[in-house]
Amino acid sequence: MIFAAVFLPILIGLGVWQLDRAGQKQKMLDSWKQDALDLDWPGQVARGLDSGRPVVLTGTYGQQSWLLDNRTRDGMPGYEVITAFHPLAGPPVLVNRGWVQAPRTRDLLPQIETPEGEKKLW
Repeated sequence: MIFAAVFLPILIGLGVWQLDRAGQKQKMLDSWKQDALDLDWPGQVARGLDSGRPVVLTGTYGQQSWLLDNRTRDGMPGYEVITAFHPLAGPPVLVNRGWVQAPRTRDLLPQIETPEGEKKLW
């Protein structure tokens, strides 16, 4: 009884705090999403970028891609494909385009197809 009398109010308080914190996080995410839709890329960069902030970019991929080695997926070795993306305005960004499986020998690199034309990234 003493244990319940001491810890029940503490646990209820922590639960209320977590619900309040969830509301704060949701407001922050909604604000970030609205900024991504309202501001162009240079405006978002000028305002400051936070980790996890969604952005919307329209532009083209660069011609060069980099392969980040020693990445495994489901026990298979492979590469992460990193490509420069050039927005219509503002600074370029590096985009992780996903994972490709490595060939049996590392002396041959996989062929990477880069999309042509203007693309919109979310």
